Amino acid sequence: MPKILKTAATLHGTSKLSVILRTFQKETNVVLEEHEKEYPLRELSIEELFEIRVEHQAGFVLKMNCHYYYTPIPKELKLVSLNILGTHLCANSTNTCQFFSSKPLCDGGCAKVRDAEVRDFLSLGIKQLEAVNLSKRIEKYDFITVGYETFNTDINCFVVVECSNFR
Repeated sequence: MPKILKTAATLHGTSKLSVILRTFQKETNVVLEEHEKEYPLRELSIEELFEIRVEHQAGFVLKMNCHYYYTPIPKELKLVSLNILGTHLCANSTNTCQFFSSKPLCDGGCAKVRDAEVRDFLSLGIKQLEAVNLSKRIEKYDFITVGYETFNTDINCFVVVECSNFR
């Protein structure tokens, strides 16, 4: 019988990320298996976070104002489209930020939208260190005050929950 996997995640302040993986039987929607895993978060500096990115480790980073909390996660863990902290401000079903454009800042654009992911630079043959330096990273954007990102995973996510530029 075909099975489907669903993921749920909860953030416990800045101390840990809890992830529940449920396997369902497709036809009946009956839960076949359920596993919960906790990932403890630790505060780190921007420099430490940069080094982790360069080492190509898969990770989850939470930004709370000027503080960063990190935990390693499995490369295959998908946290895309989960509402862990709140609604993604850039674009969601009810509104879109007026700066949600790749235009230059002076023309009303946003650097988060304009910047590319590490894998895009790597595909051009750029080395890991320079690719990370050029790429989209939550710590590059002072205007994002609360949000989270997964990186070096099969499917990365980048969610902005509070942004000083949001309009």
